[in-house]
Amino acid sequence: MAKKHVMSKEEIRKPDEISLIFIRVWEWLRKYYKYLIMGATTIVLIAVVYAVWTYFENARDERASDRLWDGYQNWMRPLAADVTEETPQPGQRPPVKDRRELLQSTHDLYTKGLNGCDGSEVCGLLHLVRGRISFEMALVMTDQRETHLKLAVADLEKAKKVKGFLKTVALDSLGQVQEELGQYEVALETYRQLATMAQGSASGQAMIHQARILEMQGKKDEAIALYNEIVKSKTTGTLASQEAKLQQMISVYQMMASMPQQDGNPEQQMQIMQALNNARVQLIRLQESASVADPGHYAKLRLAFLDLGMDLHTKASVTDAPASEPAPAPTADAPAPAPTADAPASEPAPVPEPAPAPAADAPASAVVAPAPAVVAPAPAPAPAPAPAEEKPSQPAADMP
Repeated sequence: MAKKHVMSKEEIRKPDEISLIFIRVWEWLRKYYKYLIMGATTIVLIAVVYAVWTYFENARDERASDRLWDGYQNWMRPLAADVTEETPQPGQRPPVKDRRELLQSTHDLYTKGLNGCDGSEVCGLLHLVRGRISFEMALVMTDQRETHLKLAVADLEKAKKVKGFLKTVALDSLGQVQEELGQYEVALETYRQLATMAQGSASGQAMIHQARILEMQGKKDEAIALYNEIVKSKTTGTLASQEAKLQQMISVYQMMASMPQQDGNPEQQMQIMQALNNARVQLIRLQESASVADPGHYAKLRLAFLDLGMDLHTKASVTDAPASEPAPAPTADAPAPAPTADAPASEPAPVPEPAPAPAADAPASAVVAPAPAVVAPAPAPAPAPAPAEEKPSQPAADMP
C-alpha cells in the first residue's frame, strides 16, 4: 500500500507568503493611489502640451517659410521700365512701378511672416533677409536713411542667433550697416567676431573690412600690419591665376581685332569684338570680387597703393580733382596766335598792351583778359585721316 504524501512546513508557508505579498501591495495601492493618479495625469498633460506646442511650432515655421518664399517671389518681380509687353505672359510675374515699391512690398511680406514668430531658425532667417532689405531701402530712400538703417541693425542683431554659414552672412551685413551709421568701432568689433568664427575666404574678407576701417580712421600702420597678415595667411592664388588667364585672352583678342579685316567677313570681326568685351567684363567682375575670392590678392593691391602714398583718405581727393586744368588766359608774354587762312601772313599780329590789375571787387568775367580785338574766323576743318587709319578692324579708342 502506497504511502500518503505529507506536506512539509515550507510547502505549507509558501502560499501564505504569496498571499501576504498581494495583501501588502493592495494596502500600498489603497494608501497611495491618489498620488499615482496625480502622477499619471501630470505625465499625460505634459505629453499633450508637448504635442500641441510641437504642432503649433511647426505650423508657425511653415507659415514663416511660406512668407519667406512669397517675399523671394516678390523680390524677383520685374520693374515696369524693363517690361516691353503690355500684358504679362502666362507664368510671368506682374511688374512693379519702381524699385522703391519693390523694396517696400517685399519688406511688408517679411514683416507679415514675422508676426508671432520668434526663436526658430526660420524666424532668424526672416530677420536676416528683412534686415538686408532695410539696408537697401536706406540706400534707395535717402529721405528715410537713418530710420531704415536702425531697423536693419535691429533685425540683424536678432539674426545672429542663426547657425552655420547664415551667421557669417548676418555678421557681415551687420558690420556694413554699422559702417553706414558711422559706428566704426562697433563695426570693427563685429568684423573681429566674424574673422574668428568664419573659415577660409570669409575670414579673410572680414580682416580686409577691418583694415579698410583702420585706413579710414587714419591708422595706416595698423592697416599695413593687418594687410601683411592677410597676405601671409589668406592668399589662395585662385584670383591671380584666373586674372592671368583673362589678361591673356584679352591680349589675344586685341591682336586678332587689330589684324586687317578679312574680305567680306564682318561677322567674324563682330564676334571678335564681342568676345573681347565679354573678357573685359569678366575681368572687372573678378577684380571686384577680389576680397571674397582671394583676400590675399586684394591685400597685395592695397599694400601697393599704400606704398605709393594713396590711402582711402587721398582717394576721394584724387577722384574729385579735375581731369585737366583750364588753359590760362592770354597775356602779354604769350606768343602771338598763328595766322589763319583769311588773315594775311605778312601782317604781324598786334601785341596787346599789359592790362591793369583788376580791382578786388571786380566781377570774375573781367579778370580774364579777352583775346585780341580782331575776331578770328573759325579754324578750317582738319583734313580727314587717311583710309588706312580708319580700318574697321581697329579696336575702339577708349579700349585699354
